[in-house]
Amino acid sequence: MTRGGTVHHGGPRGSRRGAVLIVALFIVTAIVGLVLVLARDKRIDAMAAAHERASAQARAIALGAAQAVMTLGDALPADVVEVGDGAFWLLDPDWDDDKNAAFGIGDESSKLDLNTATEEMLLMLPGVDTALAAAIIDWRDEDSTPAANGAENEYYLLRSPPYYAKNAPFESVEELLFVRGVTPEILYGEDWNRNGLLDPNENDASETDPPDNADGTLDRGLIAFVTIYSQTPAEGLVNVNQGGGAP
Repeated sequence: MTRGGTVHHGGPRGSRRGAVLIVALFIVTAIVGLVLVLARDKRIDAMAAAHERASAQARAIALGAAQAVMTLGDALPADVVEVGDGAFWLLDPDWDDDKNAAFGIGDESSKLDLNTATEEMLLMLPGVDTALAAAIIDWRDEDSTPAANGAENEYYLLRSPPYYAKNAPFESVEELLFVRGVTPEILYGEDWNRNGLLDPNENDASETDPPDNADGTLDRGLIAFVTIYSQTPAEGLVNVNQGGGAP
């Protein structure tokens, strides 16, 4: 008590108000964090659904192309064939002449299967080093544990936008672009329009895209050597460079 009035000191009621405010702020922060996590998961789910739809459409188009080949035989179409909302064309490059292309069927079994290739096999491909080979295997394997020099969710969830490592077999060769270290330059080489021909813009150094070395020879990139459609014979693969021994 003082002269002229009474002085009130802070008591338990003021302390309780401060504690309630801190708890409320903590709850709000937790709710905001939860909302952000859920929003990110929804966005990733939407991207996965869109990818699944695109994959289903691509499979349908591929089946249409296979049916066309079986039906038409030697009378294969040289122009684009529309299938629903998509299209396909049959183009097999002439490996001996970058200026011409031959229409027909390519032998996918002569390429390396991304879903079964070992690290040793992948390292034989152009542009593939130890880190990239490990990342490819990590993308398709079933676990979420990164191999030495590999990449799993810890890497892909930091991308923008984030996404999960697939941990399942490749469904298309272009899916390699999701794998750490794979760039369009590595996948497509200089043949970005994938017509199998050395176009002027693919032989002009850095004047126009894509980047090229202007050496007069088409670099077809990794996509020319890999597939997801080949089948391994029951007797296994034969390495012709080792006198018929197994790879």
